[in-house]
Amino acid sequence: MTSDALIKRLFLTTGLFGAVIVGASFVFIEPPVFGWSALAGLMLGAVNFWLLKRVVSDMVEGRRQGGMTVIYFVKLGALFGILFCLIYFAGLDPVGLAAGFTALVFAIVVVGLTAASHERAAGADAAASMESLDG
Repeated sequence: MTSDALIKRLFLTTGLFGAVIVGASFVFIEPPVFGWSALAGLMLGAVNFWLLKRVVSDMVEGRRQGGMTVIYFVKLGALFGILFCLIYFAGLDPVGLAAGFTALVFAIVVVGLTAASHERAAGADAAASMESLDG
């Protein structure tokens, strides 16, 4: 599976887990600010991952020379600044933000495990076909 297909699957899985987390937050947790916080955390996590993917892709493909550390720390500082503003000024719930942000973590684990199992199955099929050719 290509890396673009994995990234696409990762964002789709993040959206699925995010919809479940945000929906459950609005249904089962009384103050609606928790649900809005989970939604903001989901969006912030997805944008953060997309920016990280873009910067790393540019560096690997040679479009960006050096400065990776500076760009990463600026992005990280901006992330913390946005989180601070959302909690302090907008009054969002920090646990709700974290709950929304974890949708990306769940998606990374699930997509990684399924991709690894598909790779292992493809490797086993290739090994079996090589053995049949030898025999």
